[in-house]
Amino acid sequence: MRAFLFIGLTLFGALTARADIYKQVDDYGRVTYSNLPSKGAKKMELPELSTV
Repeated sequence: MRAFLFIGLTLFGALTARADIYKQVDDYGRVTYSNLPSKGAKKMELPELSTV
């Protein structure tokens, strides 16, 4: 049972670690990063995460 729990949590963590990141610059030059798209935000292309 513990093995299934460990595997489930590990897979869940791996799936949530990869998210889309959006960058928005407002009229005053303030930069905001978010995982939710908003008006004027651009999706950032991030390099792949290295795993061991």
